Amino acid sequence: MFWSLLCVMVVFSSVPADAQTRYVVGCPARCDKSMCPRIPAYCPAGQKLDACHCCTVCASGEGEGCGGLGKLGDPVCGEGLDCSIPGGVGYSITVRRRSKSGTCVCKTTDPVCGSDGVSYRNICELKRVSRRAQKLQQPPVLFIQRGACGKGNAARVVLITIKDPNTD
Repeated sequence: MFWSLLCVMVVFSSVPADAQTRYVVGCPARCDKSMCPRIPAYCPAGQKLDACHCCTVCASGEGEGCGGLGKLGDPVCGEGLDCSIPGGVGYSITVRRRSKSGTCVCKTTDPVCGSDGVSYRNICELKRVSRRAQKLQQPPVLFIQRGACGKGNAARVVLITIKDPNTD
């Protein structure tokens, strides 16, 4: 019994990770990009591969939905975020019927200080504000320090472009 169980574990562990996820109920056996949902030109939380590792989707930001039934296009959390499922279990190969949708939460809860002199709840909020600024063709908000911006240590970083008078 022990040897047969060990053989099954060895065989399954030798399958590449992307192939393992495609055998999840709801995921296709082969990735067909034509079946993927269209994504908008701008994704506030960035882009990631879905749970099936097939389709590129707009990642969910902090406070937005994630998880689901493990099918093409299910929402996934953006960089630095985890899918928190209250009172439930996330979808996996072994858990099918009990799976629930969750909410994306930042992996870190410590406040941070940005280059704009603003204290942010966490690094995820700073990154979201920075992406929005760049979308509006404004300078990005950079991480300055852990902890809130203090009166004595809050240095507002100003980016200045100096034009060389010798060039047109």
